[in-house]
Amino acid sequence: MSPAETILQDALRLQVFERGQIIHQLIESLDATNDQPASSVEQAWAQEVERRASDVHNEVGVHLNTACDELEAKRRSGVR
Repeated sequence: MSPAETILQDALRLQVFERGQIIHQLIESLDATNDQPASSVEQAWAQEVERRASDVHNEVGVHLNTACDELEAKRRSGVR
């Protein structure tokens, strides 16, 4: 297995947010090697990626907890 394949296999075992951070850093490293200024579309996508990564980091646990609480309440009340 090549070093890149080993790194990929290790990265795929990480949590979603950690994988997102790695993706972001890899993309930034590619952008850093590009001498051309980023277009407005690229800048908008970069901002969107940041926003989504932040949402995942900050809200996924909240949504999962809410869903689990709702399921538990339904289970206790006998509603299916």
